[in-house]
Amino acid sequence: LLSIAGVKPPEHMQGKAFMGQYKEEPRQYSFNYRTNTGIHFDPSRSVFTDDYQYIRNYMPYKKHGLRQSFQWGMPAQMAWDSLFHFVGAAPEHQQYYLPKPWEMLFDRKADPFGMNNLAHDPAYAHVVAELRKEASNHIRVTKDLGFFPGDVRQYFVDQGISLYEWVRENPYPFDLLHEAAERASVADLNDLNFFKELLSHDRPEIRFWGASGLACLAHKDLLARVPDELYRAATDEFTSVASTAAEAMVYAGETTEGLNVLVKLAEARSSYAISSLEQLGHRVRPVLPQIREIAKTSNNGGIRFAARSILINFGEMPMVGLFEPNDVQGFLRNQKDRVENWAPTRP
Repeated sequence: LLSIAGVKPPEHMQGKAFMGQYKEEPRQYSFNYRTNTGIHFDPSRSVFTDDYQYIRNYMPYKKHGLRQSFQWGMPAQMAWDSLFHFVGAAPEHQQYYLPKPWEMLFDRKADPFGMNNLAHDPAYAHVVAELRKEASNHIRVTKDLGFFPGDVRQYFVDQGISLYEWVRENPYPFDLLHEAAERASVADLNDLNFFKELLSHDRPEIRFWGASGLACLAHKDLLARVPDELYRAATDEFTSVASTAAEAMVYAGETTEGLNVLVKLAEARSSYAISSLEQLGHRVRPVLPQIREIAKTSNNGGIRFAARSILINFGEMPMVGLFEPNDVQGFLRNQKDRVENWAPTRP
């Protein structure tokens, strides 16, 4: 817009004008991100070129289709959800509700809706390698903080500290954080000791990625037993770490102990714990009575919403039961206030 008006954009603006007096050559790559959806933490990063879209999923065992109130307030989303859970969607429409590949590549011109993942097609190996490297470089160059779970970020907020400034003013181990997230996304048994070592790190976000790496291994049925380090991590003071460790325990066969940890954390209002319980699907059947109680009595609306999501998946309430009457009324009141109080700002 500045370029069209004949004003040179200042140096601190990262955008590139594509029209006007100060038009520039377009970028070769466009970078995009996904981190939180409601209470769910599931970071992904993507790289676009004119021809391709590459996506790196850092927690591939997580489903995209964990519910949150904004998106599921839309009838089309609820219809899709019901189709998957209660009717039977076609395979190409099931992907959103299933664990996902750790990386994906789509031909934007031949496949504009992104239905055919080319990431493991040998013919596209060179494209995948190029864009994987660009995604990896970008999170390092930008010092990407989206790999900090929300409770760790909230700790800085509560202390009145700017996380952005703190990591730049102190010798923060960015390389380890990003390496941990990357290795956790494609975990194999060669990484087992690496993940166990991460669980003893003094930084909670790095412990989180150690737990996530072990969860990924367990989800692949690659953990022969639950490491002692994982049991200890399930008592971590940061519930993002404890919940992810407990989720890994359930995948690894320690169902009772892992579920008990998650239920106690959810009762104590941990969004990470209730998210893990929703993610675990049929495995949570033994604790359905506790989840019913959480859905009724939790004093946190997000926790109640996620608990109702679990009950819906077990057929215990209809899809419209996601929203309490006060949820809908409060949302509508908020929208009405926003419209009535809005006024255009003029120079």
